[in-house]
Amino acid sequence: MRLFVALLPPPAAAGELAGALDAVRRLDGASALRWTDRSGWHFTLAFLGEVPDSVRSDLDERLGRAAHRHGPHAMRLSGAGRFGERALWIGADGDLTGVGRLADSVRAAARRAGAPADEAHGFQPHLTVARNGGARRGATG
Repeated sequence: MRLFVALLPPPAAAGELAGALDAVRRLDGASALRWTDRSGWHFTLAFLGEVPDSVRSDLDERLGRAAHRHGPHAMRLSGAGRFGERALWIGADGDLTGVGRLADSVRAAARRAGAPADEAHGFQPHLTVARNGGARRGATG
């Protein structure tokens, strides 16, 4: 099974962002983008890729322990940008150092469980809100 570990934005924050993006979606050219559904918005902590079923139980346990070692982290949606011509994203600020440590713990837990995370990209807090109509899914964010 293809897996990743992520934080979800609170429903109120996702609702506010969805409202703000409604105006952006009406701009010229916006219909050429593939807009992501708000139910899929997340901050990826670690991308694990294909994970064998045989390690899932140990992975779940280790990820749970990693999460419990970290307290809540205050974050807020802030800023926006793009990954080249491939995707539009909304950024975050707040306790990004703490969330980065959580991401490190998640990657370590996954590695110990036999499901090493893709280390190609470090933690970059963002929600992908749209992709180029021609971009392949999974290429960004």
